[in-house]
Amino acid sequence: MKYFNLVCAENMKTYHVRVYLTGKYEMFKESMTYKFKNAVAKGENELWVTKDTTIAYAVPVTVHPSLQIPPLPEDVPPQGVVQDLPSALKSPSKSTVTGKIVKVSPLKQVRDGTLSVKSLLMKDNDGLAKVCLFSKNAEMNYEEGDVVQITSVYPKQFLNMPQLTTTSESRCQFIPNTLNVSDPTSEELKAFENDTDFLNSTSDISTKAITLTDVLEADVYEICAKQGCHQKKMIKGQCPVCGGQESATEKNIRALFLYESEGQKDRKITMFKGAIESAMNKNVPTTDKNETLMFLIESLPISFSGCISASNIVYNINTDA
Repeated sequence: MKYFNLVCAENMKTYHVRVYLTGKYEMFKESMTYKFKNAVAKGENELWVTKDTTIAYAVPVTVHPSLQIPPLPEDVPPQGVVQDLPSALKSPSKSTVTGKIVKVSPLKQVRDGTLSVKSLLMKDNDGLAKVCLFSKNAEMNYEEGDVVQITSVYPKQFLNMPQLTTTSESRCQFIPNTLNVSDPTSEELKAFENDTDFLNSTSDISTKAITLTDVLEADVYEICAKQGCHQKKMIKGQCPVCGGQESATEKNIRALFLYESEGQKDRKITMFKGAIESAMNKNVPTTDKNETLMFLIESLPISFSGCISASNIVYNINTDA
């Protein structure tokens, strides 16, 4: 369906208005005021004008002179508009945010170990926000006090709590701490006290020494080329998620190891390519299954520190001595 976009403002709030009544395009002029009756609310700051909506001219409203007017969605740069954290949580389009890390959740592996997930609690001079990271962004090492800039984030409701979530285009980079951001108060943290992602912040978790001693089996397989399918294994040349037939250049690895840790020996654990390479601190060849298997065998023993979840997933891998 065809539509055009408006950016409207009232007092200290802005709205993204998507108008599906394309015949009304000539009605709208900058600095004019309009009333939308029966518009469909799509979040706190977005409205859709449909065939059931009545548009009327209205008396002028006050717009605070300090209000920052966002661009039209089609004018948003690829990395998103630079915004503070509270504004990004309400933005109808993607944003770039910068903040100091207050808490870091443990790394999780979902979708059969093919998708890494981690959450950051970030603070800038305007507020706090939870940011959910995926894949390579989640596998980076973050510490409380680090200042990071994250591009292309969107607001999302998760368990009735607003948060920012990254996309396949998002990039995280560490920057010098020039924000002079104060530590969050207990009142600010109260909204996150029951967030299960942060009940075990990495600052509260002690890692343990782990050594991979034997390889029981290893598999190398093609994965879907689409990032949104999160390295799903191709079955008979087709992705079971999207139905696509294009394979990624890189293949994935699934290997079953025996490991020892804290006096326990010959325990089994399955690891995938990302975790294996993090533990070895080197790339693993994936051209041929036998080559991969021999590479893993010849690299034994593989020692690192990390955590093992109740579901037998390795996370928070560290190879520092």
